[in-house]
Amino acid sequence: MDFSLKSSAADFVLKPRLIGEVREGDSGKLSTAEGYLSQAFGRFRIRPDLTMTLGRELLTWGPANFRSPSSPYYYDSGKTRPLEDVPGVDIARIDWSAGRWTSTVGFVSGGRQNDEEWRQSSLLKLTYRGNDFLVGGIFSKPRNRRSFVGGHAQFSIGDAWLLYGELSSTTTSNITTTSSTLAAAARATVGTIGAAYTFEGGASLGAEYLHDGRGYSRAAQAAYFSAIEASLASSQIAVDLRRGGQSRLLGRDYLNILLQSNLQDPSTYWRVSPTVNLQDRSRQLLLYGEHSLHPRIALFGSLLWSSGGRSTEFGAVVRSTATLGLKIFLM
Repeated sequence: MDFSLKSSAADFVLKPRLIGEVREGDSGKLSTAEGYLSQAFGRFRIRPDLTMTLGRELLTWGPANFRSPSSPYYYDSGKTRPLEDVPGVDIARIDWSAGRWTSTVGFVSGGRQNDEEWRQSSLLKLTYRGNDFLVGGIFSKPRNRRSFVGGHAQFSIGDAWLLYGELSSTTTSNITTTSSTLAAAARATVGTIGAAYTFEGGASLGAEYLHDGRGYSRAAQAAYFSAIEASLASSQIAVDLRRGGQSRLLGRDYLNILLQSNLQDPSTYWRVSPTVNLQDRSRQLLLYGEHSLHPRIALFGSLLWSSGGRSTEFGAVVRSTATLGLKIFLM
């Protein structure tokens, strides 16, 4: 459920979540239940050009769809996971705007799924918005750790084309594992470039190339899977790829394509999104669709299909999943 209260001086947002799950398989039935606050914050307008925010807030930026290298807090911002809730981070921030410039100064104390290395971190973000472009720079310094420096930019060409990119330099490892094949994190560059074209009907086609210097080289990935197979701990692969509640990556180079329908269509939405790990040639395809059956009821379906050998990223954990469900809007 999402609650909000707005006035001329302040906004208050509360998004509690309750997840109940029942699984039945060869080992019997397993039931779990969890309640948490996805977001809970207050935003106060001190002056027309000055605001202050306190609480748990979703703090994302940048145009990238597959991964967001310019963010230390949301490398995976959830754009490729249409069925998952993405919780906010616990932050105190001040935003100041002057003409085309916007600046943010903040302190992130943590968050429900925030990676441990970015707890207790200071943040400075500057953004400049032009007529047909936007550029931003980010600096973050965790306590007792080396700094994160990032940036993002996007350029509109007419009404149809959008060109964009994100870049960062960080010492944070993309992978956590009990395997001894992963060396201590050194400073590495992570970047993505992309382009998107919007058709006259509102559908769009986009492509992104991502290079993650923190990932395994070809030799290191082979050693990683050898260590996993030797220990028979295949479940460790899934653990390594789900760190801090976010979807991590093992490799270094990826290509992602996104074809989606008009986001403004209130009745139907669909997307087709293939991803290729260019290093080990494994592939993953996501199909998602949603259709309104009634003003308060929507039918949705998702299909995820992976291909590749047992020692490849996308082929190692999940071959295919299919989901069919209903969304019921209470109010």
